[in-house]
Amino acid sequence: MKFYDSIAQYYDFIFDPEDSAECIDGLYLKSVPAKILDIGCATGSLACGLAALGHCVTGIDLDGKMISIAARKRDEKRLNAEFMSANMLDIARLFEKNKFGAAVCVGNTIVHLDDAERIREFFVSVYEILRPGGVFIAQILNYDRILSKKIEKLALIENDIIKFERYYDLDVEKHGGRIIFKTRLTVKKNGAVIENEAPLYPAKKLEIFEALGSAGFVEAGFYSDIDKTPFSVETSGPLAFSAIKP
Repeated sequence: MKFYDSIAQYYDFIFDPEDSAECIDGLYLKSVPAKILDIGCATGSLACGLAALGHCVTGIDLDGKMISIAARKRDEKRLNAEFMSANMLDIARLFEKNKFGAAVCVGNTIVHLDDAERIREFFVSVYEILRPGGVFIAQILNYDRILSKKIEKLALIENDIIKFERYYDLDVEKHGGRIIFKTRLTVKKNGAVIENEAPLYPAKKLEIFEALGSAGFVEAGFYSDIDKTPFSVETSGPLAFSAIKP
């Protein structure tokens, strides 16, 4: 995907989910070593963090540059992790049933799917590759809040390396049920500007809940973040959730 390919080398200065590894390990996996599939692993920070905690991790991402960076991190740290370029909708074909004890999909990855039906199909695939008792952990943004409050600009991300501006075109009727995510990345060292946009399906909490149930998951829980902070439709920025394959 051009969107992520163009910013791959700066991704770790924008988002760094490695801190989530300890939350996932302690809150969801109870520090028991597991085979984990990281779906939409980007540059591998979360996958490498989980591998460093003793888990056996496979990370997939559609973007080849991201995967190359992830593999380099693994090699430098000598971790038990595998990375491959793959589509999230293909996981049931790529991996055998009941292979993984956990699947994680953070970083607003799910909303890159086209619609609610594609999300349901993805959840079915996740269900198939999890073993009984396996946990699915995911995180998107709280689109109930974004749409109801007409939030067209997200918080600026800025540090010594980059400035990352994020905007939404929320005209879902114009865009066939989706919204348009627009970004502007400024590289401070040379002043280079990289602009991108991508369509997203703004999945709401109820749609996620119904899709999880349709796929067969139970014990769905919804949070403001991976750390299980209580969720509020009105005020929460992210929407994190987990569910169990019975």
